[in-house]
Amino acid sequence: MKHLVLLVFAFLSLAIVSCKGSQDSRAERADTIAETIGDSSTLVGQWILASHGKDSMTGFELRIDSTAKSINMTKVLYSGWSLSPGKDTLLIFARGVGNGLAVNDTIVFGYKVAGDTLTLNAPGLKPEVYFRRK
Repeated sequence: MKHLVLLVFAFLSLAIVSCKGSQDSRAERADTIAETIGDSSTLVGQWILASHGKDSMTGFELRIDSTAKSINMTKVLYSGWSLSPGKDTLLIFARGVGNGLAVNDTIVFGYKVAGDTLTLNAPGLKPEVYFRRK
């Protein structure tokens, strides 16, 4: 009986240590995400391409956990995002699908946020203006 009690105690101790390790890794991941995103919380949200009009609802969502999601787009599937170390360039990770091909890509943008407007500048292309969906 004494051995059974010690065995149960050892098992519970191991379970508690394992849970603490899991909490520590979640906290470390949250710290890493916060460090990556930094003060860019103004970018988090749903962004709709202004040239398509508010009724079209084509765009993307940038989430606080550095994941991204396409909005009403079937050919480009956004999966994640981050900022460059200088926080002056927005990187969006996407997968282009269509014509029997699937291509992973990192799209690089200069960006500017002014209130609920996001302007993205890709090299060689005209700026695209998005508005924040509320």
